[in-house]
Amino acid sequence: MIIEKNLFTSSFFTNQTYQKSSLPNKKELICWQEYLLRHQRLIFKSKSNYNYLLDHKSHSLEGLYQQIISLNPMELKPQSIHFWRWPQPTCTGPAIYFVIDYPCHLDSPLLLYIGESSQMEKRWKSNHSCKNYLALYSEAMSQARLEKRLSIRFWTDVPEKIEKRRFIEEILIDHWRPAFNKIIRQNLVRSFLV
Repeated sequence: MIIEKNLFTSSFFTNQTYQKSSLPNKKELICWQEYLLRHQRLIFKSKSNYNYLLDHKSHSLEGLYQQIISLNPMELKPQSIHFWRWPQPTCTGPAIYFVIDYPCHLDSPLLLYIGESSQMEKRWKSNHSCKNYLALYSEAMSQARLEKRLSIRFWTDVPEKIEKRRFIEEILIDHWRPAFNKIIRQNLVRSFLV
C-alpha cells in the first residue's frame, strides 16, 4: 500500500499545538531524507573547490547561471544555527544563507533551506518560518533518536540590490530543491511504502 504524505506540511508548521505523535517516525524521517538526497547527493558529489567571487558585471545570463550553480555551500564556513543569539554578529550586510544538516546516518549533507537577507541578524531575531521548521525537524530527529548536525553558512559575496539577490536565491532553490523553502514544500509530496 502506498500512502502519499508530506512530512513537513505548511499546516503542520502553522499549528502551534501539534502532537508529538504527529511527527514522522524514524523510518518515515529517514525515507524522507533519502528522498531529498536522491537529488541533492548528485549535486554535492559534482561540486569541487571553486572561487565564489561572483562576477556582478557578467553580461551573459548563462555565465551568471553557471557561476551561481557551481557554488558549493559545504565550502562556506559553518556557523551555529543560533548565530543570531551571539553577542558579536557573525554576518553583517547582505547574504544568501544555506541551512544544512549532516546527520551521521547519511552519507551526504542535506540542504534544508536557502534564504537571502540584507541584515541577517535582524532577519533571524524576528519571526522566521525557517526557525519553526528547524525546531520541528529537530524535535522529529530527537524523537527518532537520530543525531542532527545543523549549521548555517553565509555567502556574502552577493549583490546589494534585493532583486538581484532574490534572482540568485531562486536559481539556487530551483537547483538544490531544499525541502523547507516554500515553493519546494508546496510541491513536495513523498510516497512511502507501508
